[in-house]
Amino acid sequence: MGVFCIHIFLIFPKKQNKKETKEKSNNKMTTPAGRTMLREVNCQIGDIQRSSGSCRFSQGGTEVICSMTGPIQAHDRASDNGKATIEVIIKGLDETTRAGQGSRLAMLQERYEDQLRTSSLSSLVRDSLSSMITLTNFPRQKFLFSIQVLSNDGSLPSVLVNAAVIAVLDSGVACNCVVAAVESCTVDGKLVIDPTSSELESSQSSGFFCHTCSDEPLVVSSKTLGVDMSADAFWTYHKATQTASKVMSELFRKFLKRQKGADTS
Repeated sequence: MGVFCIHIFLIFPKKQNKKETKEKSNNKMTTPAGRTMLREVNCQIGDIQRSSGSCRFSQGGTEVICSMTGPIQAHDRASDNGKATIEVIIKGLDETTRAGQGSRLAMLQERYEDQLRTSSLSSLVRDSLSSMITLTNFPRQKFLFSIQVLSNDGSLPSVLVNAAVIAVLDSGVACNCVVAAVESCTVDGKLVIDPTSSELESSQSSGFFCHTCSDEPLVVSSKTLGVDMSADAFWTYHKATQTASKVMSELFRKFLKRQKGADTS
């Protein structure tokens, strides 16, 4: 069956299968005080036509649309290593982060920083998905993920990864495992799970971790920021996000179960 590779970010609703699910986690962590629960998580699956898998996903005020196309034939040299490659395209990030207009030099500097940030986030999503998809089953092929950022109120890296994960699950492609990502930070000495933009701006340090959804979770990708971050702080972030990732994976199951019910109704 042929696969179409089309970069569009408009949602084309299905007449019968459209179903939006909203969940708010009340599962609290056993780590020090602060906000120890995920923000409200919304998900709408499978509304982008001519894609292998898709979703509209949000955590709190951070929302993205993700479409996945693949496997499709790859023509670059990187595809000759006996396994598929993953390409991640993120759009709309500059529109949600740019403060405003200034001098031409300042605007060029902002654009350069936007490009660096977009490249870093694309690599983070790609690394997280590389452990999930069974890439060796698709030699000389590739998976293309197109992600449109609609709004950004913190924890964008985890939202990007989680949206891509749901798109993969929606596609039904063979996977080694399922992964889930959560970010955390420290504000005034207190741990905050799934922080907002203002909380991240006030934080002393932050940690992003993507774990496998298994009885013995493994870290597949991570990123920490902060001056003189201690080993204790690192492991606090690791443990807190690991617990929160289990909550997120349960939400994935609920979203997919409800979507499956909508598809058969």
